[in-house]
Amino acid sequence: MRVVKLFIYYILGLIGIMLVSVAPSSMGRGGMLEIVPLFQELMLFIENLFKAETWIYQLESYRENIITFLWDPYMYSMKILLGAIIIGFFIAFVLAIITLYLPKLVVAFIQRIMNIFEAIPDLMFAFMIQLLIVYIYKQTGILVMEFTTFDEKIVALPMFVLAVLPTVSFYKIVLMYFEEEKREQYVEFAKSKGVKFSGVIFKHIIRNMAPNALFHSKIIIWAALSSLFVVEWIFNIQGIMYYIYAGFRPMVIAMALFYVFTPFFFIFSIAEMFTNQRIEGAGVVKKRKGGMKEKVKGMISALEYALHPLVHSKLEIHKWGKGTANSLIPYFKNMKFLIGFLFLLGLVLMSFYQSYVVEDTVSQLRYTYNEDGTLKGGPPHPPSEEQPFGSDRLGFSIFDQILVGAKYTIIFATIIALLRIVIGAVIAIPYAFLIKGKFKRFIDKVVDSMHFIPLTVIAYLLLYPVLWKGPNGWGYSEVERIAYQIVLLTVLVVPLIAVLVGNEVKMLFQKEYMISARTMGGDWLHIVKTHIMPHMAPRLGVLFGQQFIQVLLIFVHLGLFKLYFGGTQVFYGPIKTPPTSATYEWSGLVSGMKNEMMTTKWWIVYPVFIAFVLSIIAMQIMLQGMKEVQQYRIGVGIPNMKKFRRKKREKPEQKQSSKQEAFTFVHGGNTSQHL
Repeated sequence: MRVVKLFIYYILGLIGIMLVSVAPSSMGRGGMLEIVPLFQELMLFIENLFKAETWIYQLESYRENIITFLWDPYMYSMKILLGAIIIGFFIAFVLAIITLYLPKLVVAFIQRIMNIFEAIPDLMFAFMIQLLIVYIYKQTGILVMEFTTFDEKIVALPMFVLAVLPTVSFYKIVLMYFEEEKREQYVEFAKSKGVKFSGVIFKHIIRNMAPNALFHSKIIIWAALSSLFVVEWIFNIQGIMYYIYAGFRPMVIAMALFYVFTPFFFIFSIAEMFTNQRIEGAGVVKKRKGGMKEKVKGMISALEYALHPLVHSKLEIHKWGKGTANSLIPYFKNMKFLIGFLFLLGLVLMSFYQSYVVEDTVSQLRYTYNEDGTLKGGPPHPPSEEQPFGSDRLGFSIFDQILVGAKYTIIFATIIALLRIVIGAVIAIPYAFLIKGKFKRFIDKVVDSMHFIPLTVIAYLLLYPVLWKGPNGWGYSEVERIAYQIVLLTVLVVPLIAVLVGNEVKMLFQKEYMISARTMGGDWLHIVKTHIMPHMAPRLGVLFGQQFIQVLLIFVHLGLFKLYFGGTQVFYGPIKTPPTSATYEWSGLVSGMKNEMMTTKWWIVYPVFIAFVLSIIAMQIMLQGMKEVQQYRIGVGIPNMKKFRRKKREKPEQKQSSKQEAFTFVHGGNTSQHL
């Protein structure tokens, strides 16, 4: 029976892939995604599957069956991808265990290094490695690794570059769960019985955190698949992702995604067989009487708490706003949160000032002249007093473009990340409490199919018809294009976030304090407000940081293929000019970086990458501050905060004692007379 169910879930995943593959055809030129044309194209695609000519890959006069033609590129890509994932997860897991034994100063240093690696976009990291290899070769004559390919297949360097993001992300996740498990009572109990700490780690902690780590690993692999799409482009690798972009036919896209989806689906399905029983076992709730009616009623109260400002009357908005402001005060008292917030806010304010106050929003310098009036040169201009970061190939100031585009990049990346987390968390509440059994497993498997389809590929296929300006102009206004991109990049990820958070909430229900709360008669609103939200807040904070970074990386990846946020301005005149961003957002400066970084025109791309890195680091600092505040609220003390609070409490006690010493009875005599 399990085999039959697994096969059904696999078929559902393949149908989802077919929908993604036919989506560009259903949208046409300049159209948005619509349900009816999408399913019409799907039925036509399924009908064509039974035609022999559909299974032929044709390039000019060359013809070959698609299955055999894509097999070699697929195996090449999977060597790189699986090698990167295995190496990344292994290093992250071992390093997380070692970290538990290290002093706090060393741990803090390792975490800073990890944050720096996470902040560097995979694209920039790959080019930095290539430049480093070239530099070593010029200095020593030793070629450390082959970093580009035409006929020969390179594996080591792309695998190394691709392994960075999984290593950093998985290390942070594993370390977070290790720290949470260390605070559980069973750890102290086992140590008091003489069990060594290493025994506690390998026999208890790893087993308890494995299901949560499995949930997060899907998100990490999903991000790695998007990075593979870019790594193949950087290293001139004609792997499976190359043919998705180059072929752009529904059959080629579908077959390539089938190849990628299949192994990961079965690997994770087998792994979940060992964890699902434990997650489903968190069923204290189902033993309570009251049935679905009680659960739905409780869910309404819990959702009202989550969506308080949207469902309450206007008279309570002031009260809610005051309560929200009071809850945010501790965050702004945290120096880390404040520094990161002020940096991002400062960039956004400077961007609005540059856009709406400065007369020449983006200055353009066509030619420069010497002091004697002779022509010095044309664009791109190197950094100078007039243009501090130089100019692009059309003479537009890089500095001005970064300032103007900052508001679009930072604000909309934050909005998309917030929408993903908020909507996903709200959906996760009824998903965790109300949906059980076969229906829950059905939803899990349908959503699982999305984990193994690269987000960059989906985004490119669905955004290209809308964002690319055609010969007849835009099909939609700028506001409509931005709204469509926000909705699409949010909707594609919300199901994954909802399932991830919902499964973590289910794991929380196994905790003893949750069982006690239900036994003592706690309702759903009380459980969500008092127990679930305080413990989920640090995890949601980490998840928000990951989503913010992922959105920025998606912007960078799409920028490589000249697909910019808000639209790509394309010129169809007799003079060929490169496509530009309609909003000057940062990914518009990335498109030509492959050529610029290998030439002396480094100033065209380095400033925008530094802007990306600094923004990611600022968000990381904010999240670290948020994590400290949340940990202190649930009883995990932060040394500096404890010291501050202790000093603050000691002052009134000293004043009170001094008053008692200064007290004297109005009527003298023995003290015992007054007792």
